[in-house]
Amino acid sequence: MVSLWDFMKLSKTYHNTIKLFCKSSFDPREKLSLEEETLDLPLEERRIGGLGIYLTISGVDEFQYKRVGDRNLNIFIMYR
Repeated sequence: MVSLWDFMKLSKTYHNTIKLFCKSSFDPREKLSLEEETLDLPLEERRIGGLGIYLTISGVDEFQYKRVGDRNLNIFIMYR
């Protein structure tokens, strides 16, 4: 059985910084955020889903992305 912690790691670092490391296997060519015009469309005209990464990135202070082997490493950083 695969647990959530196989994909995520939480780290508290110096100077009151919290980092969340999240591994994923999505296609690296996919955009990490939505185009602004997509967000302006009425709900009836938008596709279902796709806001998760946008909402997550907009809720953190810093976002970093790295490709490690065949996986993506998304790093979400929050400062106090």
